[in-house]
Amino acid sequence: MEAVIIIFAVFLIGYLGKALLEKALDKYNAYQYRQYFNLSEYLSQYPCCETKSGIKCFKCGSKSIKPWGIKSPVDKMKIHKCNSCGETLYRTGF
Repeated sequence: MEAVIIIFAVFLIGYLGKALLEKALDKYNAYQYRQYFNLSEYLSQYPCCETKSGIKCFKCGSKSIKPWGIKSPVDKMKIHKCNSCGETLYRTGF
């Protein structure tokens, strides 16, 4: 009986620890996400980066920009990076 209680306690501690870690990572990801310009701020800072065919990188001028989810490819919070130079340009989502 004591072994069952110990196993349950270890499981519970592990489960709670994982939940706390995930919550902390979510807060950190949200903090990191907010450090980037949103699209309107990006275009205010770099007005020459808005073209007739879309947005371009302020650093290298490339129009090849890819959205990356913060936690996964389907995440609603995305940062947009230049495919040519790797510069993070702006964020979209929440």
